[in-house]
Amino acid sequence: MKESVNVWEEDILLPTYGIGRPEKNPMFLEKRVYQGSSGVVYPYPVIEKIEDTCEEKSYHAVWLENEYIKVMILPELGGRIQMAFDKVKQRHFIYYNHVIKPALVGLTGPWISGGIEFNWPQHHRPSTFLPVDYSIERCKDGSVVVWVSERERMFGQKGTAGFTLRPGRAVLEIQGKVSNPTPLPQTFLWWANPAVAVNDCYQSVFPSDVNAVFDHGKRDVSRYPIATGTYYKMDYSAGVDISRYKNIPVPTSYMAIRSNYNFVGGYENDTQAGVLHVANHHISPGKKQWTWGNGDFGQAWDCNLTDADGPYIELMTGVYTDNQPDFSWLQPYEEKTFTQYFMPYRELGVVKNASSELLMNLETEGEECRLKLFATSAQQGLRIVVRQAGVIRFEEIGSLSPEQVFDRLIPINDLHEAEVIIYDTNGRKKLSWKAEPEIIKAVPEAAKPALAPEEIKTNEELYLTGLHLEQYRHATYCPTDYYREALRRDNGDARCNNAMGLWLIRKGEFAQAEPYLRNAIARLTEKNPNPYDGEAFYNLGLALKFQGKDDEAYDSFYKSCWNAAWQDAGYYSLAQISVSRSNWEEALEEIEKSLLHNWHNLRGRHLKAIILRHLEQKEEALAWIEDSLKTDAFNFGCLFEKYLITRNETVLIQLRNLMKRGAPDYEALVLDYTSAGRFEEALAVAELAIAQPVGEQTLLHYYKSWCLIRLGKTAEAQIAIATAEKEPADYCFPNALEAIEALQCVVDFAGKAPKALYYLGNLWYDKRRYPTAIAAWERSSREDETFPTVWRNLSLAYFNKMNRPDEAVALLEKAFRLDHTDARVLMELDQLYKRLNRPHIERLCFLEQHLTVEQLQQAAAVLNKAQRPVLLVGGGAVNSGAQEELLELAKKADLPVVNTLMGIGVYPESDERSLGMTGMHGHIASNMAVAQADVLVVAGSRFSDRVTGDRNRYVGQKTIIQLDIDPTEIDKNIATSLSVMGDVKQTLQRLLPLVQKAAHADWWQQIKTWDATEDRSLLAGDRLTAPWLMKELSRSFEGENPIYVTDVGQNQMWAAQHLVVDKPRHHLTSGGCGTMGFGLPGALGAAFAEPDKQVVHICGDGGFKMTGMELYTAAREGKKLISIVINNSCLGMVRQWQQLFYNEHYSNTLLTEFDFIGFAHSCGAGGRRAATCKEFQEALKAAREADKPFLIEVIVEQGDLVEPMVAAGAAVDDFVKINRCR
Repeated sequence: MKESVNVWEEDILLPTYGIGRPEKNPMFLEKRVYQGSSGVVYPYPVIEKIEDTCEEKSYHAVWLENEYIKVMILPELGGRIQMAFDKVKQRHFIYYNHVIKPALVGLTGPWISGGIEFNWPQHHRPSTFLPVDYSIERCKDGSVVVWVSERERMFGQKGTAGFTLRPGRAVLEIQGKVSNPTPLPQTFLWWANPAVAVNDCYQSVFPSDVNAVFDHGKRDVSRYPIATGTYYKMDYSAGVDISRYKNIPVPTSYMAIRSNYNFVGGYENDTQAGVLHVANHHISPGKKQWTWGNGDFGQAWDCNLTDADGPYIELMTGVYTDNQPDFSWLQPYEEKTFTQYFMPYRELGVVKNASSELLMNLETEGEECRLKLFATSAQQGLRIVVRQAGVIRFEEIGSLSPEQVFDRLIPINDLHEAEVIIYDTNGRKKLSWKAEPEIIKAVPEAAKPALAPEEIKTNEELYLTGLHLEQYRHATYCPTDYYREALRRDNGDARCNNAMGLWLIRKGEFAQAEPYLRNAIARLTEKNPNPYDGEAFYNLGLALKFQGKDDEAYDSFYKSCWNAAWQDAGYYSLAQISVSRSNWEEALEEIEKSLLHNWHNLRGRHLKAIILRHLEQKEEALAWIEDSLKTDAFNFGCLFEKYLITRNETVLIQLRNLMKRGAPDYEALVLDYTSAGRFEEALAVAELAIAQPVGEQTLLHYYKSWCLIRLGKTAEAQIAIATAEKEPADYCFPNALEAIEALQCVVDFAGKAPKALYYLGNLWYDKRRYPTAIAAWERSSREDETFPTVWRNLSLAYFNKMNRPDEAVALLEKAFRLDHTDARVLMELDQLYKRLNRPHIERLCFLEQHLTVEQLQQAAAVLNKAQRPVLLVGGGAVNSGAQEELLELAKKADLPVVNTLMGIGVYPESDERSLGMTGMHGHIASNMAVAQADVLVVAGSRFSDRVTGDRNRYVGQKTIIQLDIDPTEIDKNIATSLSVMGDVKQTLQRLLPLVQKAAHADWWQQIKTWDATEDRSLLAGDRLTAPWLMKELSRSFEGENPIYVTDVGQNQMWAAQHLVVDKPRHHLTSGGCGTMGFGLPGALGAAFAEPDKQVVHICGDGGFKMTGMELYTAAREGKKLISIVINNSCLGMVRQWQQLFYNEHYSNTLLTEFDFIGFAHSCGAGGRRAATCKEFQEALKAAREADKPFLIEVIVEQGDLVEPMVAAGAAVDDFVKINRCR
């Protein structure tokens, strides 16, 4: 009994390298070449950044599993098959990349290796890294299909893949559907892109009739499998087997030229296992291998794309295509379907032939041949026959299964005229193979570029060349050059007139298309009114309909229907017009005639559902809808019609759950309704989307406004337009032809709608209607001068299309002034300077001034995600004068703030967010916060060893963002995650707008818990201590902001820990220089510099004895500074180290007695001694009232230590345990 297939959904974690934010500016890239074709990305945004760090990320996975195969699908990453596992062999038969590690090789940026990617309608697929819609179908036979689908935004095509596992079959079946739900013919290709793990034992398995392979675009050709010439600039003249991975040192593509077989695959000779793809070669001729090569370059790319899974090749399989680029046509509303099979196999070697059920190989072995067969399901009673020269040499009735390989020696000594046939129990031939004749086939020539139009002899060749360029989406040649040359020679040429008309419709130039199409019809009907082909009538109908000339369009569409080829699209278009007129009976007749020719037209099915609902044929409508959803579960129009008929909220929930892509799905559905004049339903869809989080909604707001205008709801329309104009402009890139009418309608109605004009300009520029686009942008800029992107777009247009370079520079500079965080505009501005030959030094200075844009965006993104952030301020922030910006940043992002010794005062220490000093003598809360932070923002600190301690442990797992003006300090002592070079104040001014408001309550609670553990007994005031003295100074001078100047030693650290300093440059010290005696001369200098400020000098008894004579200078100059000498009769800091780290081996630290008060008096200064807290308060009062310098000698105990303390080289959260019992 076969087991049913299991299917389930779950969230999984995968190590992932993140990507940058999509580029908010529209990217047109008209001349970009990508994969041999056009590299245009609009209307998609591009992504140009891959993160260097990896973290676990959650993905929603859909799993399929039967007895033999287990598959994982990721709808969030383009609907790719991420994993395919062979349960029999216990191996991944498709390369499984355990990490999501993108590289910027995709059309729009990120692309990942591994699994099976589906490239459609071009290669690489624009949405390969974007979410798709998906659904699960459970079938009566126990099989399960996971459908993934999207309606892509560039051309409006729809692609669907059904990943199917069936009970008892070791095959992954993929049911493909590509359709064109647009009124215009479109081109497409489909390449399934399975990755296969490789090593020196790997070889590709191409059919034996493949004797040559082409490069991309058929630019080059090589013999296969033994290359004998130069290919990809490699000399293979000695004869090299390029089917083997080990023999290809450089990046190489090759695509098979002609094969009558249905398979292609790859085989690992060491593990004796492989993978095979099978599909009908009549519609799936594409057989390709791509490798990065096994040389240094290839190995580097392996590292770029995976962390530990090694090299791979792409074993690509093309449907309706045999090369890249090699596009096929989809007619309006046409659907093409196909089936691909991927299967693991083993032990067969290089397969000779295969179907989705059986694989076979026959190879010589000594004097005999060995036949091996592999079945993808259990098969009974197969008759296996081997003939040679027509004579049966082997025959056996046998049974096969995926668990066991059929292996027999056959009594023939070579493959000449050998033939293998396998019959089922009914005598039907299931698989056969016959040895290829041993002849040397000719190798076809490589493709040649198109001739210039004037070099082509005939109009037919001109037409076919133009059509070829359209079909292949050529990036640099223009098809209309060829059509126009033909029309120059014969202005009535029907083919080229029709082609020009169709081209202009694609570009939104409907009125301009009309005369070309009328010329085509004139020529076609010159001899009779009923031409062989009705295409020109159909195209004229489109041009007229888009102009709002429905009566004329109706006539033209009807005439196109005289030709069977256009009855599908023609009758559908007629039904649209009839629906817009509410002629429901006529519409029903027309849509049924259309569906008769195209039963799977998803928009036709939707339109019929609309018609049946309006005819109040409810039951028939619901039955029709159910049938349509069986055909295509992603027919959102039919599902919405079901809701409109039933008003069942569960249907609406089902619709929302299916529309995984969000806004693009709703936008397409809105336009499906408006194209048939059904603005009420379109409005309902737009409002449904706007009411929920579906991504970028800006265009939906304009569609809503358009619907309200068309419905005559003018007051509501005005409100809707005002809302739309305020919506974010980022990523709003309209390109549908129907959007032209929508946006133009809004502009005409509103009178002033600068953003709508901007979007309309984007659309026109994409359609290459440059003057029209420029006019729209110019008007937009006049109506709103503050929007930077419109100035940027105008600059590009002025330079590239109007040859107005000086104005282009001025406009782009204006755009950058309006948003100096825009890295793209900064880069474009520099490139514009380069094109205008600005001096290198000028460009370099400009970039150095503004280079931080991208880094700022990254820094803000990191900080906005932080859960345990800390801001560390150093002396560089003091020098920059960044106190206001630091305070604003800390408040906005709710940051705990710590400071270095040199950073004291630049952030007010009285602020509740200040934790005080960090480092060797940092507070417990300060050091613990730094140690446990997930993000540390460092403003102007050089990471001295006194700040960091153990540098490896200091970095830990945190992200460190370093802001510094000195490039030599970046990454010098600590390897930071992000660095922003520039003046700290200016950097913070530019960072602040990017930082989001935050609150970190849990983090603050943890910090308060740490803070409560700090021993503050020396602050108690029960005896005179240096820490208490510092707090008393702060209390006494509160609000006055005196300038404190400290010496070196314990006094310096006590002051740094316990003084409250709220202004920069109000705490002066020599830093880590160890310059004992600095304090008094420094204080004297401060008194001269700031004569109106109270200067307080703090030093130890040792330091005072080095430069104490400057007290005389202070008295002589009349400087009323206060000098506080902390007297513990020793070199306190040296003694503290000897006590804590040298087992109390004291040496040369005790000092002899000195009469500090007498010395002060002898210098002409005042003085008092204090041995108690009260005496100090009295002495300080006297000092403040004195009219001359005043010295206070403070007697403290020799055993008082500076604490907390961290040993040199230890981690900042590894505090020294201090024994207070001494």
